[in-house]
Amino acid sequence: MDRPPAGVPARGAPRRAHLPPGDARLRGGATARRPRRGAARRAPGRRPAGPRPRRRLSRGPVPRRHPPAGHGSAGPVSFLRAVALVARKDLLSELRSREQAVTLFFFALLVLVVFNFAFDFTVIEFVSLGPGILWVAFIFSGVLALSHSFQIEREKDRILGILMSPIDRSAFYLGKVLATSLFMAAVEAVIVPVSVLMFNYRFSGRIGAAILVFVLNTVGFAAVGTLFSAMTTRTRRGELLLPLLLFPAAVPIALAAVKTTSHVLAGRPFRLYASWVALTSAYDVIFLAAAVLLFDSVLEE
Repeated sequence: MDRPPAGVPARGAPRRAHLPPGDARLRGGATARRPRRGAARRAPGRRPAGPRPRRRLSRGPVPRRHPPAGHGSAGPVSFLRAVALVARKDLLSELRSREQAVTLFFFALLVLVVFNFAFDFTVIEFVSLGPGILWVAFIFSGVLALSHSFQIEREKDRILGILMSPIDRSAFYLGKVLATSLFMAAVEAVIVPVSVLMFNYRFSGRIGAAILVFVLNTVGFAAVGTLFSAMTTRTRRGELLLPLLLFPAAVPIALAAVKTTSHVLAGRPFRLYASWVALTSAYDVIFLAAAVLLFDSVLEE
């Protein structure tokens, strides 16, 4: 068998077997590679001198990243917008049907007529009985408004759509409170002048103090009533269960409403009923804060 010439490796021998010992190509091992032509050698961790190459940027517009609209991720503007949308939905639904408004007005007017025939207000002063009569009409009208507030969501299990909606649950609660307060305020704006004319009473108090008293007590009643209405919305006898739960919890707001209204109708100074106004304000804040924290679990249950 012929041997290969000198300097040429034999067939089947390693490729570098023909290299003389001490050659630089043998020091790098089998994995050593030759540097490419024109490539400058640099130490590890150092950047080659000269300006960095510019990256190619896409010519299209950069898409904006909006925060998700899920629970607890909306900002203050979107939160207030969600509250306004919920209240607007209830108000538009009522303006289309006008069923609830007619019921509330006629019920409150019926209460005034019954008490007008029950008592002789030529002998009894309206200041002594008038505030109680007014708030009996307002509270029972508010119960009707609260029971109707979740009736739309109760039909065809629309409450499930609320649970799956991207708005905050507390925004939904505050929207319901706002809508109920506006319904009750509309009834109060009509019934109070009618009662003054019906009972032949001459109002001598301050209009600003009267508005403050009615707003605070109306919001407080709507706040606690909306929470209990949400609790009873998925029960079979929710209309009967709502007053049983609501009236014991609404006793402080009812007492404060009657006391402050009597002072306002009599035209007494604000310092005489400032403590009742402070009690009403504290009641509103406590129930609103507690309901905002608990409304999520109330709807899920």
